[in-house]
Amino acid sequence: MSWLILIIISAILAAFHQIYAKKALLKEHATEFLTILSIFSALISLLFIPKLSFNFHYMFYFIMFIAAMLNSISGLLYVKSLKHMEISSVAPLQNLSPLFLLVIGFFFLGERLSMLQISGILLLVFGAYFLESTHHSKKALEPLKEMFKSKFMKYIMVSLVILAIVAALDKYVLSQGINSYTLIAFKYPFVAMFFLSITFTKYNGFKDIYHGIKTSGVVIAFCALIGVASLYFYFEAVSLAYVSLVIPIKRMSTLISTMAGGEIFHEHNLAHKAIGCVIMVIGAVFIAI
Repeated sequence: MSWLILIIISAILAAFHQIYAKKALLKEHATEFLTILSIFSALISLLFIPKLSFNFHYMFYFIMFIAAMLNSISGLLYVKSLKHMEISSVAPLQNLSPLFLLVIGFFFLGERLSMLQISGILLLVFGAYFLESTHHSKKALEPLKEMFKSKFMKYIMVSLVILAIVAALDKYVLSQGINSYTLIAFKYPFVAMFFLSITFTKYNGFKDIYHGIKTSGVVIAFCALIGVASLYFYFEAVSLAYVSLVIPIKRMSTLISTMAGGEIFHEHNLAHKAIGCVIMVIGAVFIAI
């Protein structure tokens, strides 16, 4: 199967994962949701045990652990934003992740920017501006000011920067011959331990877990299943192509999340947000090209 088909499947699954996450978050707080999600995901990843490979240097265990911890922090920040904001506002901003990948490549890998990539950056910035101009159209710079003034917008930006670093670490691990099954099977248990430690130290431990499973267990379990499947197809695609090429294609999921999720949750200004999302997707593709 080609990497393009793999990443399209991953994108569709990622869109539904986000929609079901938003549905669960209507009843759960972010940490409770993520704790239960990570437990279910870790249990599902046990199915990959027969496919695991252990024939690699101990350094890669450390890299996978660091990637999982960063993934957890990024997920917590993003889910907090998803809970308190409309999905049709949050999803398009994921299209900024190729920009952060490009910045990492420029400063740490010595990569140079083409004119097309610079055009992509401008489109991403304009798309984000257009998205925010829904509410702030009186002054030219007001949308950007409001974007960086919002606590949850800051959470999303930091989340995407961290996620770009995780994507680079995952790509490096996969490029060293470690298969997708192994990376998933190591990632989710570490993520589960991270959120369990928060739940038992800052919140109510088993009481919160029981409450979350009782109120939204089926939704979260399904969310975990499609999330693991989406990640598997993403890793398979990344193992076959450049991560800077794969991620922009995966961001097609943001348009599905924006339109389908926005309709499901009866959100506002969907046409305007969809246009902003499309502009950002085009910018992401320009960066990849």
